[in-house]
Amino acid sequence: MTTGSVAALTPDNVFSTEDFRGTFLKGVVVRSFIPCAVCLLVGLAAGWMIPREAVISQPEFITSGEVYESQTELLGRFVAAFKSKDADRCADLYSADAVYMVPSSTAQIGNPAIRQGYVDTFESMAETQVKTLSEPIEQIVSMGDWAVLRGWGEITESQSGEDTTQRYNWMILSRKDSKGTWKIVWDIFSLADAEPDSGTES
Repeated sequence: MTTGSVAALTPDNVFSTEDFRGTFLKGVVVRSFIPCAVCLLVGLAAGWMIPREAVISQPEFITSGEVYESQTELLGRFVAAFKSKDADRCADLYSADAVYMVPSSTAQIGNPAIRQGYVDTFESMAETQVKTLSEPIEQIVSMGDWAVLRGWGEITESQSGEDTTQRYNWMILSRKDSKGTWKIVWDIFSLADAEPDSGTES
């Protein structure tokens, strides 16, 4: 081999081990960054597009706090809507897949059926005035975005100058929806003749 056919090696044209390693690592970083960035964007998009599942935590009895106040407000809105005989406002408190179970009747399944149930109820009460209605909460069990409530109720109605009072027991399963609004999922009540028991257990 002759020296005439080989270019002289100088600091400007020597490709060192460090140069090779740097170029290789840059290629690896670029090739790794692109798929990672795509995965990140897909994950973010999925987070926005896929409905948020309700959060379930360890059940606990509560007597104060945000969940407690929300359930109290939910019951208060129901009482006000019922006293006004407003079927739309009553139905708006229930989720789309709610179930309403009333004594001696077929369960009302789904919001439209529940709304129609209130329409029929208020039509049958056309000549009846709701004088008083109360639904005190006895206990609330919090489970994150879910809650179970139980209590009793008392309604006094007046028709043709005659007052009648009916007591009942109720239990509700509620859920916080994706907008942060609490809705009734299950609503169950039974008629009661005796005075309500105000004792609670925790």
